[in-house]
Amino acid sequence: MSAVQSSRSMSFLREVFALEPHEGLGVIVAGSFPAFFDHNRMRLVLARTQAIALLFAVLVPLWIFVDMQVFPYTLWARLAVGRVVVSVAFNFLAIYAGRVMLRATRGQGFGSLAVLFLIPALFFLLVLSQPVLAMASGTRLGEFGGAVPTLYILLPLMFVAGISLFPLTVLESALVVVPLLAVTATLLVRSKTLLSGMNSLAVLWVAALIGVVGILAAASQLQFMRESFEHRTRDRATGLLNRTGGEQWIEFAASRLEAGEPLTLCLLAFDHAESLLGKGILARMIADVERVLKEGETLIWWDYGTLALVLPAACEEAVQRVLAVRSALAAGRYGEGKVLRFSVGVAEAREGTGESPDRLIPLAELRLRQARAGEGHRLQGCGQQGIALFPVAAAGQGV
Repeated sequence: MSAVQSSRSMSFLREVFALEPHEGLGVIVAGSFPAFFDHNRMRLVLARTQAIALLFAVLVPLWIFVDMQVFPYTLWARLAVGRVVVSVAFNFLAIYAGRVMLRATRGQGFGSLAVLFLIPALFFLLVLSQPVLAMASGTRLGEFGGAVPTLYILLPLMFVAGISLFPLTVLESALVVVPLLAVTATLLVRSKTLLSGMNSLAVLWVAALIGVVGILAAASQLQFMRESFEHRTRDRATGLLNRTGGEQWIEFAASRLEAGEPLTLCLLAFDHAESLLGKGILARMIADVERVLKEGETLIWWDYGTLALVLPAACEEAVQRVLAVRSALAAGRYGEGKVLRFSVGVAEAREGTGESPDRLIPLAELRLRQARAGEGHRLQGCGQQGIALFPVAAAGQGV
């Protein structure tokens, strides 16, 4: 590829998808997504799958009344049975999507999405295919009824367009759209007599165009979701997750816990928070804290002057991590020998026990208030009744 072509490709990515060149792979395949973002994406996929399934669970049986006005009893009765079965299937899908929405793994999200499109595809092939449509073609359907079989053949086009409702990569969308186009082609081949003179290839060409537009719309929606998610969950000043992102991260981490596994939240509230914003103190402080953390531990800008540590560890290890943070900050150079003093509230939750992850945040905030009472500078929680954190060895003037 020449330099001019490469430049044009980059310009296309920026203008159409608001993407930088290095982000282009993200709208094609899903391997580059962080697990946290992918979890939220799958929750959105499941939520929209549930909403669409509930909508069609109601609408599909209502079409029986249209069939009754158009087709003879032997035909509409068979269609009615199929529609009732489809409605029940959509209801079960909606229930399943709602139950797994908290955990929202990629398998659950894509499995539900696949079933959402598989249900109507099977209905089209097994109920509206050659046997039924052949009966319709040999029956006098009246002035209004003549158009109904043709409408049934073209219904898959609506589902092809439906892919645009989901934030998917190009590859993920194609895995849904291509089978639907195959269903459309099958119906067209089997039902040429019902197309009222329309060219089958022309209809399939329109279906393919709709599919391509749907794929591009899904990719655009994915990119918009990425930008919106980053803006909503990140603190601009620190680059850390903000409180909104932190709460979602805790929910995400809790959903991944196995029975008996711990999750601990430590809230560190610093004295005189306004002093952290001057002379690069905040950036150096965050860098010092992050050097102490281990893999799998997350630092969050919880509130003005408050940091949060989320650790997949028991309370005792969390206390040791807090003491390591204290030592790192005491050894740091923040100007005029200042030591950044803070109070800590700690709470632990374990999946499958009475210590529910849902109580993690309010319990940590309660213990932080207790730790700050009086002179403050204490650690409250984990069975510890107010461990004094300061002064420490080599401590200078407190901030």
